[in-house]
Amino acid sequence: VLILLAHIRCTALQSWTEDDIPYFNCFTFLPAATVFVAAKMWFMKHPAKPRAEKVLPAIAGTTFGIYLFESVFRMEMEFVLKAMKTVIKPYIACWLWVLLVCIAGGAVIFLIRLIPGVKKVI
Repeated sequence: VLILLAHIRCTALQSWTEDDIPYFNCFTFLPAATVFVAAKMWFMKHPAKPRAEKVLPAIAGTTFGIYLFESVFRMEMEFVLKAMKTVIKPYIACWLWVLLVCIAGGAVIFLIRLIPGVKKVI
């Protein structure tokens, strides 16, 4: 939602600058809760296939890591956003950057959970 609002703002001003990055950095509770509820409702009406039933819990288990490490990866990977904006449209670059940040946070917690005993704690 915030990315869409930033896109509308920048399109109206007809400029994309470094000043717009804070708008893209806003990971808030409301969009996350909306996605969660939408996904839950979807899977209540459309049960997952057996293969997906194995993958979805593993992905869901990484959300804690995404929450914990998102701000670190967002700051450390800002150069990726700047580089992508020079090659592709900023709006698409932002979505890809958010995806990369989430994947990085999820990967860290996935690896941490491989340590014996840690999986029970988190």
